[in-house]
Order: sequence, then structure tokens, then C-alpha cells
Amino acid sequence: MFSALRSAASEVARMIEGFDAYWGTFDVDPDRSQVVHHVQGALEPGVVGRDRIRTVTPDRGLLTLVVPPKECW
Repeated sequence: MFSALRSAASEVARMIEGFDAYWGTFDVDPDRSQVVHHVQGALEPGVVGRDRIRTVTPDRGLLTLVVPPKECW
């Protein structure tokens, strides 16, 4: 029984590894091609209250937010 629970917990951990979710308000700076997210809530509590700056790349109707490599955790 405990072995099955450990296995399930391990599978869940692998599923969410690298997943990031946060929410809050944001400001757009078109001159710098950036959006600044003001994090009000997140899966990772340590980022709440911080700003996350993303480069914005528009391309044929799609908007891509680029995450700086140093922020990938």
C-alpha cells in the first residue's frame, strides 16, 4: 500500500516538475517589448509579491512571452 502511494507521489512530482503558474495584474511596456507581471498568487509561495518581467514577441497574431533562462526553476 505505502509503496503504491510513494509511486503515485513520485509520478505527480514528475508531472509538475517545471510547471509554473501565477496570477496577478500586469503592465505592458510596448517601447521595451515587455510585460511586467505583478504576482499576487502562485503555486510557489515564494514568488508572491514579486514582479516577473517577460519579453513580448508578437508574430502573425500570436503573442509569445519569453522567460529569461535564469528564472527557470
